Amino acid sequence: MSDLRQSLLAGDELAPEVERILKQLTVEEKVQLLSGINMWYSSGVKRLDIPPLAMSDGPFGMRGFVGNGDYGSILIPCGVALAATFDESLIGDCADLIGKDAKRRGCSVLLGPCINMQRSPLFGRHFECFSEDPYLTGRVAVAYVKGVQKHVAACAKHFVCNDQEKDRHTMSSFVDERTLREVYLAPFEAAVVEGGVETIMCGYNRLNGAYCCSNKWLLQTVLRDEWKFQGLLMSDWWGNQATLPALEAGLNIEMPGIEPRFFGGYLLDAYRQGNVPDELLDERCRPVLRTSLQRRAKGYPERAQQDESKPMFQERRQLLLRAARSSMVLLRNEAGTLPFNFDSGAPHKLAVVGPMADATCIQGGGSARVRTRKCATILKAFQDTASSTPGMTVVHEPGCFKGLNLFANAEFHMIKGCGGSDSAGQPSDVDNSWIDKGMENIAKFCNNEYARRFAMPCLRRCCGWRHTDPAEKAEQLAKELEAAPVDPEEKERAEIRWKFFCNVVIGGIGSCLLAYLAFAHGWYVCGVLLVLLAMRRCWVQFFVIARAPAQRNAWVARMRSLEEEMFAKAESLVKEADACILVLGTDGDFEGEGDDQENMKLPGRQNELAERMAAASKGPVVVVLNVGGPKELPWISSTSGVLLAHFGGEEMSQAVVDTLVGKNCPAGRLPNTWPVRLEEALSIVTLKNQATAFSRDEIMKVNSAGTVTLPARKALPGEVWYTEGLYVGYRSYEAGGPCESTPPLFPFGYGLSYTSFAYKSFAVDLVAKCSCVGGVQATVTVTIQNTGERAGSEVAQLYTHAAQSNSKEAAKIGPRALHGFVRTKELSPGEQQTVSFKLGPRALGSWYSTEKGSWIAPQLGMSVRIEVGSSSVNVREAATLVLSCRLLHASMPCIRSLRCKAFAIT
Repeated sequence: MSDLRQSLLAGDELAPEVERILKQLTVEEKVQLLSGINMWYSSGVKRLDIPPLAMSDGPFGMRGFVGNGDYGSILIPCGVALAATFDESLIGDCADLIGKDAKRRGCSVLLGPCINMQRSPLFGRHFECFSEDPYLTGRVAVAYVKGVQKHVAACAKHFVCNDQEKDRHTMSSFVDERTLREVYLAPFEAAVVEGGVETIMCGYNRLNGAYCCSNKWLLQTVLRDEWKFQGLLMSDWWGNQATLPALEAGLNIEMPGIEPRFFGGYLLDAYRQGNVPDELLDERCRPVLRTSLQRRAKGYPERAQQDESKPMFQERRQLLLRAARSSMVLLRNEAGTLPFNFDSGAPHKLAVVGPMADATCIQGGGSARVRTRKCATILKAFQDTASSTPGMTVVHEPGCFKGLNLFANAEFHMIKGCGGSDSAGQPSDVDNSWIDKGMENIAKFCNNEYARRFAMPCLRRCCGWRHTDPAEKAEQLAKELEAAPVDPEEKERAEIRWKFFCNVVIGGIGSCLLAYLAFAHGWYVCGVLLVLLAMRRCWVQFFVIARAPAQRNAWVARMRSLEEEMFAKAESLVKEADACILVLGTDGDFEGEGDDQENMKLPGRQNELAERMAAASKGPVVVVLNVGGPKELPWISSTSGVLLAHFGGEEMSQAVVDTLVGKNCPAGRLPNTWPVRLEEALSIVTLKNQATAFSRDEIMKVNSAGTVTLPARKALPGEVWYTEGLYVGYRSYEAGGPCESTPPLFPFGYGLSYTSFAYKSFAVDLVAKCSCVGGVQATVTVTIQNTGERAGSEVAQLYTHAAQSNSKEAAKIGPRALHGFVRTKELSPGEQQTVSFKLGPRALGSWYSTEKGSWIAPQLGMSVRIEVGSSSVNVREAATLVLSCRLLHASMPCIRSLRCKAFAIT
């Protein structure tokens, strides 16, 4: 009997019902349970009243069971904005809101949160993930999961190391086991062990050579055996690449129920051939039944309720405004320029400039999109504020175009239209319901056994449909992975040659030959039509395709001429204004699922606009950044203020205005590091020189256990080597890190306020020694006082760094890292609050040993530096704990308790 079944029978009240139903299921029904029935539903068993699982894309709102999205869906701030609040309670409230909405609309599994790491600033889904730090990502994930699962099941994705979009379907992430355990698996571990997440989605990628959906070490050894995960595992959409390997590894549901598939009929064939034991099939069905019964027990409306009540809508607006306000990160405020003071009644003319001012992006692109209500732009929010503020006038010019994304691939452009929204995330009027109807009909066709056996192979060969045969798919993937990278210029030349061949040789000459035969047989009408077709083909080639570069150049020249006029108008405007609010950024055309960003620059000529506005403005220039991730800011020294708004959801625009005019005191903090230039981001450095960058002394190959360190060779196409190891994000800038001598533009945890805070009464409470159950534990407390003139909140951050006197052991200690944070309540001037942090073994020097295959507890002789401050570089209070056998000295000022005799404090 498996460990999962034993645990179910031992302590799960649903276990008897699961076993009772399992005995009544036929083999065909069991196989059906493990497959999707269409795009958004898994299969149920109507005969036994087993409901299907209704799944909807998230994670920042429920889009609905359609690609176009249900109008009016709730949209909370994006992942990086939620993490910027450093407020677990607020994040839980936002998750509770969308969970409640999902249940009201008939959803049973909300596909979120996305808890991959922000390893690179170019990551296309950077906005969708929470942070570059595993501890912060884990805490936000736990809060999110608990909030959503008050109502529906959450789905943690994408398991694991799906940290880039480029080649995501075939890439292999090579990560040594310690880095994997301490960085990339850690947030998922928190979501499972602490959050109790009910479902997990496997990533598209390979991990150390094996696809995540078929990685037995990952899905069985780590997830089920070590973490005791009892929920169900599903594939990402069309992410499964095998039948028996995936089933044996632990995959429970393959989604969607549309070809190409590897469960369904293929799994049934494997069973009938004797390749699938009954016990294995039952084991994979249990989590599906358990989750379905859990959802049924919580109750769902028989028919989805589409309309919100008025109180619910007011609750929604208030919470989302509070969340957006809390996520605002003030990056620069020279000479106290902000907040603007309009209370005096004196005339104030405010120039709101920039392409994003009247096209504010409220959400990124891809499957995370929802079709929310029409939301105000930053320009509209300023105009509404001006209408109720005596003496305040708002004028506007866009200044330049947003820019075009000329680098994204076809998948990116296909997915960015999800949610029935435009590039800014606002609801569009385009009706794509025909796509959903088409997918529904295709699903019915694909679920027909006759279609699988006879029609699909024919369609695959004749129409180029995707591979549906597992053996053929495996052969195709092997060829793709072995293929050498294609030079972009050569690819473009090949496309031109192919178009010439199609249009002139086949379309032109071929049509003329057919026309000759038609005339010879007296089919004059047909001949004339063929001649016209030949003429059209040649016209397309010589007058459209051949002239395309010249036409494109002419169009670019025309756009630059128009932009010069726009620059001039904006310069004239800011010369007469008292202050300039410059709104710059990106949108779903640049940041989204399907492809990574080409660079860290603001698109188009926005950087040039910033420089020209700073030079022309007679008053201060304050920049609002409407972006999903770090950007290069070459003009920052010439501006008076910079406010980072991210993609802040429905109420973002009002939150921006409230912050700039002083109604909200910013307290958001950066959940990632902003390098000065792209070249200084460590993940980019390692991509350019995979074989030597931050190399390891210890080299090993993938073994049967699935563990790996980096191979002693250059990376092959499709391989991504995590050569930075533990030094991801801000850790690479720490002492001993590869970027130690290169300070970032903005460090992790950074953020300014309109007020100031003092840290005092710092104390360490040692509550357990090394030999205690659960290992060494400590509590740190510090009092934070508002010493400024405005009410505001502070985010206290705790970092630890263990050191070992033994030189052989010192190299095994990881870098300094975040292990605690607390956001205070809003403190009035002079008010103070005492906050506390609980530290366990991992915060006090525990590390994962690949040699022993286990976590190593803190050792005697180890010293642990504990620092508390307002960012990763701004330390306010610190103490050093030394593991030793001598007693603590009660006279030390930071000691509050002497419960542990294994420590000394210096």
